[in-house]
Amino acid sequence: MCAAVGALEDDPLFNAGRGAALTLQGTVELDASIMTGDGQAGAVAVVDRARSPIRVARHVMEATPHVLLASPDDALVEAAGVELMDPDYFVTEARRRQLERILADEEAPLTHGTVGAVARDSAGRIVAGMSTGGISKQLRGRIGDTPIIGAGTWARDGVVGISCTGDGEAFIQGAVAHDVFARMAYGGQSVAEAASSTFAAECDTRGSTGGLIAATGDGSVLLCHNSAMMLAAFSQDGETVTWV
Repeated sequence: MCAAVGALEDDPLFNAGRGAALTLQGTVELDASIMTGDGQAGAVAVVDRARSPIRVARHVMEATPHVLLASPDDALVEAAGVELMDPDYFVTEARRRQLERILADEEAPLTHGTVGAVARDSAGRIVAGMSTGGISKQLRGRIGDTPIIGAGTWARDGVVGISCTGDGEAFIQGAVAHDVFARMAYGGQSVAEAASSTFAAECDTRGSTGGLIAATGDGSVLLCHNSAMMLAAFSQDGETVTWV
């Protein structure tokens, strides 16, 4: 999980780690979370120096009594084995130009967003994780759905693992990741039915867009979104498939 998400954090094409969206002040504030199917979870928010926030989130899960830490100190980042970077490392020229165009009220699309992954091993254990830089021109201290367990991320062995992306405020209000799980676990819906009905009830009604990836206890995988496009891929039994 950390290897997959960490690789995307290092890729400046995505809105996570280096290349993340910039705040109104032109700085980067990173969020990440991880959850295992046995109910363990860890998350970090408003991170400005950790090269791999997902690995810091894992450290929170495994080595502290907490679930969510905001602005974790440098000592904790180093204890997680994560490199501390100068904040300027995360800021790319593409993101600077994007923020300038947004502030000038010009259209400034960048198509790649929050990154996430879901995995199920041969024993049926499920883990989900995600990492993001939030949204361009956000206020300092803004926290979206990514580090909120149940909003952007959820995992339960035997049922489903989910990683979301989209309008973070709406995903928090709708507890989207947990709602999909609940519709499956308590309502008997399939993962496709649960995802579709959750988006209809919690996203479409709010005029919000986004998507999710999911892996179920029986090995099924799903991409569901109401946005114009979402990129994803999965590997199963040695075969890799890309979705657009």
